[in-house]
Amino acid sequence: MEGFRQGTGLKLMVLLVAFAAQACGGVIQTRVQFDTQACVESALRRGGDQPTLTMARDKFRDDCQAGDAAACSQLGVMYEKGLAVEQSIERARDLYSGACDQANTAGCVNYGMLLANGQSLARTDSGSRLPPIDHAIRLFATACRQGNARGCGQLGRVYLVRMGDAARSVPMLRQACSGGQGAACFLLGSQYDHGRLGDDPLAAMSLYEKACAAGDEKGCLHLDLIYAKISTRRSSIRVAVPARARCQPGQSCTARVAQRRVGNQPRRN
Repeated sequence: MEGFRQGTGLKLMVLLVAFAAQACGGVIQTRVQFDTQACVESALRRGGDQPTLTMARDKFRDDCQAGDAAACSQLGVMYEKGLAVEQSIERARDLYSGACDQANTAGCVNYGMLLANGQSLARTDSGSRLPPIDHAIRLFATACRQGNARGCGQLGRVYLVRMGDAARSVPMLRQACSGGQGAACFLLGSQYDHGRLGDDPLAAMSLYEKACAAGDEKGCLHLDLIYAKISTRRSSIRVAVPARARCQPGQSCTARVAQRRVGNQPRRN
């Protein structure tokens, strides 16, 4: 029986590594550090085959009961999404909160997102009397201070989208983008693209490229759009232009860009 358990555990670990690679395998080069928990949670949010999810659920449940905070957060994702369990936002919240109480920053961010998105209120035994969005900001800020790039990105998003405070959001988004958070790169790039941080299309292009390389589909789309926009301008600036028409999500475009002089042809009268 023990040998069977060990064999099943080894099989599950191999499956989880492959599972995580679906989410992060193509973008490891863009990350400062390969975060296994974040990749597994990202893969879980995309779904999976039932046998793997069932084994993962049992593994996370056992490990969570044994005090593994990361496993509690991962099990929380399964309850949030209804993967191999009956969906329960309340159960997910409790698992995230418990993981956060054990200093698991991913759990803090997941808990904060439930609050920020209006999916849940704070736990009644938490002692917090803050409004949900303020509680979420506190959770994101805690995670960000401890080096969780996703927490920085969510904090920057709240500052920008919910509070309209670009000055506070930009440093958070930059930190998140540097940590491989494609959504943060895209959001920051869009601010340059639309002139909210000055007219700097090259900065927007660079950020969209980073977003695309990190797997953000909107970054890929807007990279194409801004190149088309820049190529119509008649200036003599040098820019990095994708060698192909489209960069695929999760695939670095940096290795296949060509330096070209854009719009430096004389005007035709």
